Amino acid sequence: MEKKDESTLLSRERALMAVYAMATTYNSTPEAIFDQVVLSITTILNVPFTSLGIFENNNFSTLSRFYKGEIGPASRHSHACPSFQKMLTLKEPYQWSNAQMNNKMCGLCIDECGFLSYIGVPVLGAKGDLLGVICSADTKPRLFTESEIQLIEIFARYVSHEIASSRMTQQLTLAHSMNVIGRIAAGVAHEVRNPLNAILAISEALFAEIGNTPNFAPYISHIRTQVGRLSSLMQDLLELGRPLPLDDMQRMEIGVILKQTIEAWTQSHPTDTRLVDLSIPEDCLHKEIKVSHHKIQQAFFNLIENSADHSQPDTRIDITCSTDSSTFIIVRVIDSGKGIQPEYLGKVFEPFFTTRKSGTGLGLAIVKHIVGLHGGAITLYNNETGTGATAEVSLPLA
Repeated sequence: MEKKDESTLLSRERALMAVYAMATTYNSTPEAIFDQVVLSITTILNVPFTSLGIFENNNFSTLSRFYKGEIGPASRHSHACPSFQKMLTLKEPYQWSNAQMNNKMCGLCIDECGFLSYIGVPVLGAKGDLLGVICSADTKPRLFTESEIQLIEIFARYVSHEIASSRMTQQLTLAHSMNVIGRIAAGVAHEVRNPLNAILAISEALFAEIGNTPNFAPYISHIRTQVGRLSSLMQDLLELGRPLPLDDMQRMEIGVILKQTIEAWTQSHPTDTRLVDLSIPEDCLHKEIKVSHHKIQQAFFNLIENSADHSQPDTRIDITCSTDSSTFIIVRVIDSGKGIQPEYLGKVFEPFFTTRKSGTGLGLAIVKHIVGLHGGAITLYNNETGTGATAEVSLPLA
């Protein structure tokens, strides 16, 4: 018994020393830290396989893994693995130890057969949200002890801190970039608006003189269309440069906001045959968020517009609402269109990125800008049903 206790203490000391070494290494990159976490766990537990993955934007990516004596490359997977789903639901360690285990795995963390034991430990954020998973596997049947699970949890807590720090750095960089883009966009919009208005006034005066001439009708229509498109673009550019009006902030029920947005969109598209359906449970209906009414309504309006643009006529756009905790409310705008090509998922919120000939590429960028100003976040992903996509907005409750 004393030898077992001594071994446990020694393993714990090795784990803490490894974490201390990583934390005090100057200028170490997140990638190097994650590799070291995987190597340390593999050595301490004496297993042939360890993997560290992150869960983000409804996707699971392997950040680092050790197998066959070397660190493997990062990769992206589905998150349909039964063991991962257990941790996603329970948010606590989960393990297998039987000969049938491989029939219940889908290759999320383990790509080859032969493993008879598996342990997965969730990496949890400060609010208890699932950030990722650390998992190890062995070719021998074994039951990982409580002390071994606690050792992995030591590394999981450190990884949680590193992921949070890395994401905060990315958010600050993005905020700075959006601030610069916003200032430039606003400046350009102001400079272009005056000559654009002059072109519009002169062309309308010209149309009054020659409007009855049939030969000129196509040119008149073309000028009006392009001037209107430029005016819309300038308005969108100005929107990117505007800060959140603090004196316009008010507490509003999410149900009221969504109903008003749907009504506004329906009125502005009287001939559209798509049905926008709101499904909101009673426990969410009267939840309040502190928002700029005009801004947040514009964000949801743009999301409905985007869903409609990528959906067929006579289809339905579903808007649902739920709470993941006592601090955030989640709104999902779900369409049944063609979805988004995987290579475009990381670009949809970039300014001027669009797959439509008539689009400016600023609609979703403005949505992300507005949601971010309200302290929220937005993700866009393809539906698991194989058709359509979902825009998921998370906003802090008032």
